[in-house]
Amino acid sequence: MYDLQHLSKLYRKSGETVRALDDLDFKIAPCEFLVLHGASGSGKTTLLLILGGMLTPSCGTVRCNGVDLYASSRADRNRFRRTAAGFIFQQFHLMPYLTAYDNIRVALALRSGHAHGDIHALAERLGIADRLAHRPGELSVGEQQRVAMARTLICEPDIILADEPTGNLDAANRNIIAECLAEEHRRGRTIVLATHEERLLELGTRTLELDQGRIKESLPRP
Repeated sequence: MYDLQHLSKLYRKSGETVRALDDLDFKIAPCEFLVLHGASGSGKTTLLLILGGMLTPSCGTVRCNGVDLYASSRADRNRFRRTAAGFIFQQFHLMPYLTAYDNIRVALALRSGHAHGDIHALAERLGIADRLAHRPGELSVGEQQRVAMARTLICEPDIILADEPTGNLDAANRNIIAECLAEEHRRGRTIVLATHEERLLELGTRTLELDQGRIKESLPRP
């Protein structure tokens, strides 16, 4: 699925060069559930953005299904994000003037040009079927995250990139999100989850620990 070689990302901050990612080499297999973990600032979010075709690396290559993402045109990367990769962020990025239903529906329309797909069945699965007529400001934090997750899953992406999706949630909502990600993996999706929560490490088929932009440890699940 992914093949990363000599991947680095550098920033200039206060006149100094900061290495957010430092010469990474690793692969992600099709249908793998990779859990990225490490302290805040270790490079997890930067890596997810690069995997999603959203942030150009300073050097190195990122191949997805044999295609070099950053040797491709911007239009091709946009198409990759619309058709292959789905994102779940800690910040929900819901449109406040739309209902939950329409926030989910817009994602379908943008991906395929046609608003189809069983939104109600997915909402039932995520426990938000009775909240579809409400706007984000009328929803709890956990409900907003589940709407954001539904917006991603309704498009049935091959790859799910999740950045701290349970970071702001209570235990009940964390369990719902975790179980939904596990189910998507069982359905054959490739998942990369960035988290600092130790309890979520067991979801993955492999864990990769980052420390100051470097791979500290990579372990298969026992």
